[in-house]
Amino acid sequence: IKMSKNNLTEFGGHSHNHNILGHLSKSQSVKEINKSINYLKKKGRINIKHYSYPEGFKTSFNSNIIKLLKKKNIKTCVTTLTTKQKKISLLKLNRFFVI
Repeated sequence: IKMSKNNLTEFGGHSHNHNILGHLSKSQSVKEINKSINYLKKKGRINIKHYSYPEGFKTSFNSNIIKLLKKKNIKTCVTTLTTKQKKISLLKLNRFFVI
C-alpha cells in the first residue's frame, strides 16, 4: 500500500494464474481478468489502469480480451511483440528487451 501512494510507482494486472488469455475460452479469460483486477482492488486497494498480457505473444490476446480490458477501464497493455506497427494501439504496445 505504501508503494501505491508514491507518484513514481504504477501497478498493473497480469492475470491471476498467468494463463495465456488468448488460449482460454471467453468465459475462462473473463474469470482470469476479473479475478486479477478484483484481487488488486480488494487486497492492495489499487485501481489498475495498465495490464500486461501473460507471455505477450500475438496469440496471447485477441479482440475479445481487448474489449473486456477496455470495459474494465484498462488504458494500456504491453505485449512482447517487436514488430513495427503502422498504427500504435495503447492496448497492444510493443516492448523491447534491453540488456
